[in-house]
Amino acid sequence: MERPFVVIYLLGVCIAGGIRVTQSRKHRRSPKPPIPTKEFWLMLFWFLASQLLPAIFGFHSILSFANYPLPISISVIGIGVMAIALWLLRQSHLDLNRNWSPIAEIQPNQVLITHGIYRYIRHPMYGSHLLWGVAQGLLIPNWLVGWAGLLASAMFCGVRIPKEEALMQKYFGNAYMDYRKKVGAIVPKLFSI
Repeated sequence: MERPFVVIYLLGVCIAGGIRVTQSRKHRRSPKPPIPTKEFWLMLFWFLASQLLPAIFGFHSILSFANYPLPISISVIGIGVMAIALWLLRQSHLDLNRNWSPIAEIQPNQVLITHGIYRYIRHPMYGSHLLWGVAQGLLIPNWLVGWAGLLASAMFCGVRIPKEEALMQKYFGNAYMDYRKKVGAIVPKLFSI
């Protein structure tokens, strides 16, 4: 019964890829900035864990040694989590518009985005990746494949968020510090400080 949910997961991967490709094409820059080595390896690990392993699992039984039973109700919840992750990814791209970059950098004419989803979360794109990792675990009944995406996303966010925070604070100064006090990093703050 897991095969339809794996197919749904892989369809979600295609949709997320479409969102990212659309954004990348819309805001092409030349020359393209190099990706730092540590981030490159983390991005490669994320790709393997959240896209390649699920594809292998979906079309081959080589990883079935780590399978476990998963109730359909949990997989249905996984579809909901995936839908939220896709919406969050799309919305963060729309709200960032030309301020988006595939690497942590300050672009010419960069502005501090505090509207849209950024009114509630400072790093919604990373939040979407973490939710995506949860969805992967809820849709793929395999200890190795199901939860590898969440591990990879958490590692990437653990490196990238502090780097972006430091860049934003350096570039925007007190405006970013005020924003940071009011808005949570990947989860909305219930109360402002």
